[in-house]
Amino acid sequence: MINIAMPKGRLGDKVVNLIAKSYGTEKFGEDSRQLVFSDEEKGISYFWVKPHDVAIYVEQGVAD
Repeated sequence: MINIAMPKGRLGDKVVNLIAKSYGTEKFGEDSRQLVFSDEEKGISYFWVKPHDVAIYVEQGVAD
């Protein structure tokens, strides 16, 4: 499973659009209170984090 950390806020809106177009995944959005979204079919897990924490999640190996 690939884990993708997505930034919340304005930057997150752009990321969601990019991922939805690239991977064909539209099961998540910031309107939802859910923080983790998984697409078992494609083997991808997405989760919302604060923008400045994205690099930390990647560095620690939590996100790819």
